[in-house]
Amino acid sequence: MQVDQGQFCNLISLEANSRICLTIQDGRLQKSGFEPLKQIVEHVPGISLANILELYHLTAKMKLALAYILAQSVWQYYDSHWMKTRWTSETIQFLKECGNISAGKQGKLFAWKPYLSVRFGDEDPESGEFSDVDGEIHRYPRIRALGVMLVEIGIGLPLHRSDEERPAQSLAAKINDDLLLAIQYSKNEKLWRDCDYPNFLGAVNHCLDPGTFALAPCIRGVGDKEEAEGLKQRRNILYEKVVFPLEELLHGTRWMEQLTAIGPLETPAKSSAVQLVAEQSSADDAVIGPPQTRKAAKKTITKSEKEAKRWLSRMQRLNSELAKTSQRMVPGSSSARVRIAVLDTGCDDNAPFFFHPDNGPRLKEWKDWVDGSDQWQDCHGHGTHLVSLVMKTAPEAHICVARIAKSPDTLLKAGENVAKVSHFTCRAI
Repeated sequence: MQVDQGQFCNLISLEANSRICLTIQDGRLQKSGFEPLKQIVEHVPGISLANILELYHLTAKMKLALAYILAQSVWQYYDSHWMKTRWTSETIQFLKECGNISAGKQGKLFAWKPYLSVRFGDEDPESGEFSDVDGEIHRYPRIRALGVMLVEIGIGLPLHRSDEERPAQSLAAKINDDLLLAIQYSKNEKLWRDCDYPNFLGAVNHCLDPGTFALAPCIRGVGDKEEAEGLKQRRNILYEKVVFPLEELLHGTRWMEQLTAIGPLETPAKSSAVQLVAEQSSADDAVIGPPQTRKAAKKTITKSEKEAKRWLSRMQRLNSELAKTSQRMVPGSSSARVRIAVLDTGCDDNAPFFFHPDNGPRLKEWKDWVDGSDQWQDCHGHGTHLVSLVMKTAPEAHICVARIAKSPDTLLKAGENVAKVSHFTCRAI
């Protein structure tokens, strides 16, 4: 049904709390009907992905879900008007959703529900499919920008820098600087310790690689048919090299079917990814500095790592000797495993460490005294790290996890939850 001139405001006031479906046909606005609201959002400005990464802790599941959704969307809309706006951590937005308008509760943010802030009109010169700017290393802005976003999501930190934070540069120099920074962070293993998945890193590397489209490069001046065929091939490469690996990873972790059930974002009490990367960046700056500084930094880091490895090695030898002693005293014995209870910030059972066949099956019991959730979770990472350390030092033990706090800062105030845990019985399964 065509919407008559001047009737738009009347139309949108007819069905409160409903979604109106509009289309443009032959240059005229058409109404195709009303539908129930799929979500209710607060009437407040959105929050950019850059701010989300600065303010919130994203679990590995959240990161992979968001990375896949953005990559799949870039592939889907690769040659559409939606790409005339740059897809960056500034233009990707999140809106707070309310379960009930009249409830008056504060809205929640979901990592798997990103929105694109679009400005229609003149096309952004940096959002084209191919760039002719002299001096650029990477000629495909859309896939390059996707790679930068994937790095930001993976390490949990936005990489954008204002012009005040760097000297005056040409457009090509700024673009190359951002690309090289993303590549530098993509190769820093310590920044990816909670999201160290080969498929994810492979997708990132293909996005940041200037030669990804080498088999189907964009060639100016060819006919429309050849240009369309080349674009089709590049979209196929984008899917094969970037989208499919992320999709395969989500299926492999069994997170694909849980995509729309991922809980809302929660602000950590104190620690943040920004602090972690800032500290790591300072260490990196020292390592790439003058030779005398580089030598001192390397010596300090190496000593710490060596001490940790020695300690774990001694524990492994001790466990080995205990096992031998037990077998000598009681040959063929197979006593029940020791059960260790970890009272901390919880545990993310989908962390890469638990994918090892010797580790995952040892997670036996879970109880959440904070949110009462049946799903294993750790909004901070402290508990997950402690569980992995306990597993390394006690390789034969079963682990029971009690979530008593959201962050280490609140552990000392969790006495009431600790008391409740005294009634929590760990049972071997």
